[in-house]
Amino acid sequence: MVRVPLSARIRLVCIALVSACGGNSAAPPAPPAQVTIVAGNNQQAPVSAPVPLAPAVLVSDQQGHPVPNIAVSFVVTAGGGSVTGASTTSSATGIAAVGAWKLGPALGSNTLTATVAGAGITGNPATFTATDTGCTNCWTAKASLPSGRSLLAIGAVNGILYAVGGQRDTGVVVTVEGYDPSTDHWAAKTSLPSARAGLGVAVLNESIYAVGGYQKVGSVATVEAYDPAAGTWSAKGPLPSARDGLAVAVINGKLYALGGQGAGVVLDSLVVYDPAANTWTPKASMTIARSGLGVAVINGLLYAVGGSHAANGDVAALEVYDPGSDTWTTKASMPVPRANFAVAVVSGTLYVVGGTTYSLGNVFPLATVEGYDPGTNTWSAKDSLPAQRTALAGATVDGLLFVIGGSPNLTSVAAYQP
Repeated sequence: MVRVPLSARIRLVCIALVSACGGNSAAPPAPPAQVTIVAGNNQQAPVSAPVPLAPAVLVSDQQGHPVPNIAVSFVVTAGGGSVTGASTTSSATGIAAVGAWKLGPALGSNTLTATVAGAGITGNPATFTATDTGCTNCWTAKASLPSGRSLLAIGAVNGILYAVGGQRDTGVVVTVEGYDPSTDHWAAKTSLPSARAGLGVAVLNESIYAVGGYQKVGSVATVEAYDPAAGTWSAKGPLPSARDGLAVAVINGKLYALGGQGAGVVLDSLVVYDPAANTWTPKASMTIARSGLGVAVINGLLYAVGGSHAANGDVAALEVYDPGSDTWTTKASMPVPRANFAVAVVSGTLYVVGGTTYSLGNVFPLATVEGYDPGTNTWSAKDSLPAQRTALAGATVDGLLFVIGGSPNLTSVAAYQP
């Protein structure tokens, strides 16, 4: 019989005890305590394109060791983009990455969050930021207007464009539709109480005021306000006289309506609406009577541009109204006379888009775009529309100029990046 030395027997017992207690197995991972961005933040990509580098986070414990097999959820929170591989788990090295992040349809900021379930986790959720980039002085096609129409009007409230009324081959319509540039999507809204085209639209106290226009019976003085939050229309004090082809704008909480035509007469008059009193007051008239004109506000001044005069055809005139002094001042005329165009202001520049020009007894639709700089009192040519278009509407959202609809029954929508 072989005797095992006591020291050896002690070592064997110790080995057996360690093995039985799992001494050779790895310790279980600690719970996640921190989420850290490791890749894919602060990137740039063209509109509606994926960012070059997939966003990724590191999930670690309190000692900074990677924690594997932790569920991570990636969600787009702004910009209207999309992701693939939104739900994933951290790898053996604690890394979790989204499949791809495609930015939204509009220029500007996009955000994406990566979230781990649980409380008290530092940096959770982690937020990635990316910027849509694109060309400059160019047009981009957007989702089509569901109901094609001309002589409509649009206004923007809280980043949503509302296309109101208009004319189709079948007649004047009550249609109202809303467009969200962040998702490039249209949705039906509460219709006008009565059909109107050739109306003016402006935003006052976050309500859309639809002013004047024409119906089957002729010009109207109707004024109605739409509350986007409630989805309801309410009647307001009517214009002093019926008119269509007018232009409207808001300065310091007052609604200004100018020009247009009524009872067979082209108008030069300016009236201002006080929402507190629900009444209209006449102000100094323009120097030139016109309908189908455009109006915009820059630095508290009202810019009236272009339009059509019954006797003299289309005009190129630009004049500026100062509400403080109730006076008009003539400025540099447009290079090309035009009427029934879109007008909007982006970064202090006034843009006129499309419309028609009258020459030698004929009316010609335009695709040209011109910008006016109030600082230098000069006009300059801009990138033309993809196609000729008249009786369209325009407005600005987040630094982009959107033009919508037009004749005949156009559904096309385009956005201009200065």
